[in-house]
This record gives sequence, structure tokens and C-alpha cells, in this order.
Amino acid sequence: MTPFNFNEIYVIESLNPKEQTGKELYDDLLRWKVSKKLEAELIQVEDKLEFYDAIFHIIEEHKKFDYYPILHIEAHEQFLNACDLMSVSEKHIKDIRDGSYASIEKEVKTNKKKAVEKRHELEEIQQRLNAVEEKWFRDEINKDTYDRWYSIYCDHILTLTASIERLSINQGKAFEILESNLDLLGDIRHIYDRSNTLQKREFVNMVFDGNLYYQEGIYRTPTMMDIFSHNASN
Repeated sequence: MTPFNFNEIYVIESLNPKEQTGKELYDDLLRWKVSKKLEAELIQVEDKLEFYDAIFHIIEEHKKFDYYPILHIEAHEQFLNACDLMSVSEKHIKDIRDGSYASIEKEVKTNKKKAVEKRHELEEIQQRLNAVEEKWFRDEINKDTYDRWYSIYCDHILTLTASIERLSINQGKAFEILESNLDLLGDIRHIYDRSNTLQKREFVNMVFDGNLYYQEGIYRTPTMMDIFSHNASN
């Protein structure tokens, strides 16, 4: 493993006064570790602009003092509390489950009907191809005519075969995924906590349509997916 050397720890905190875990980390531990070989600093910010200012401050100190910093960002608890409010009720989850099952079952029935129709169409095309081959064997058509119709019918057969395979897919996997994941909607905090950085970013962009921002110590957004908006006033 490649060694990682650092000589400065920055704690950037954006939490309300009752949840200042970053300040606790700095006061109780980091400030007592300061020495000639290690510096530590607590930076408290209230909005996006102050956060950017903190980053620029860190960059300038790196240039000026040759610091190699570690950044520890504490800005999570308030958002996790918001995740708790977004969690979906058991009744709503049941409604989603019932509606999803009904929708999948309806799609399965529709696909079965379409698959039957495609199979009949496939049989007809195969019969036409056989007829063309018989005419070719009996010298009733020339090679150009045979090649043209052979290509047309073969392409059609490939297309129909692919459609039948798609329409015949076993939807048991869809039911399995639904059943194993749907109850997670009742604990949005858990979903967010177990996600990696990219998944968290995608979650925020999807749920808030990329409009979530932090201002004056509060997360704000003008948009939210309907399914999570039941406690928006809180």
C-alpha cells in the first residue's frame, strides 16, 4: 500500500447547534493532537458559499504553508433526519406493493398474448420462406429473386424470434426484486447510509431533481418526488 503523509486536519462542519459533532471531534480530540508535525482546524459554515470559501482557504494554506491536508466534513445529521421524514409509511408501501403486483401481472398477461401473436406470425413467415425455397429448387424463380426474398424473410424471422424471447421473459425476477427491496422505502436513512458516494449523489439528484441546497443552517429544495413529500412541511 502506498503511504499517505499529511500534516493538517481540517474539520468542516455545517450542523445546527445541537448536532455539532464536528466541534466535539475537534474540541475533544484533534486540538490536543496539534504539534510541530500536525495542525488541526475547525471551520464552521452555514451555506454553500461559506463551504466554497473554506475550500479556497484550505487551498491557499496548502500553497502558503505547504500543508498536505485531510478533510473531515460533518454535514450529515440534519440530512439524515430529513431522510427519516421521507421514509414511506407501511400503508403506502402496501399500496405500492399491491399496485406494482397488479401492474406486473397485467404486463405478463399482455406479453403472453403478444407472444402468441408473434409465434403465429413467425410460423407464417417460415412457411413463406419454405415456399420460396421450393420454388428455387423447382427452378420457378431465378437466383436474384430467391436471394432477395430469402434475405427479407430471414431478417423478419430474426426480429420475430427476438421479440418472442423478450415477451416470454420470466417475470419472477421482477417479483423477487420488488419483494426484497420495497420495504426499504420505510427506512430511507438506511438506504442513504449504505450507499456509496456516487449512489448518494444520484439519490439526491433523483429525489430532489438536483435542486437541494443548504442555506442558513437548513436544507432547502423547491422540488421533491411525490412519494417522499408527505412530510415536506416538517
